[in-house]
Amino acid sequence: EELEEDVNRVVPPSELRARIEDVLEVLADFKSRREPGRSRSEYIERLAQDMAELFGYLQELVDYFLSMLGPNEALEFLEA
Repeated sequence: EELEEDVNRVVPPSELRARIEDVLEVLADFKSRREPGRSRSEYIERLAQDMAELFGYLQELVDYFLSMLGPNEALEFLEA
């Protein structure tokens, strides 16, 4: 539902950054911080979409970085 809402609006960079940080926190301690019913792959998908939009990369390229690196390392790579 969140994903559908964001398709039709421009998300400010500050909001993207905050969502990325929130997802990284959940992934760091997934078992205790996740929302019931949400899978790890849903969090990774949201993270990839937000990173792609924030840094101006293709979604497929960000997915590739996330497959090679951990989420935190991928963020550091994109920020460099």
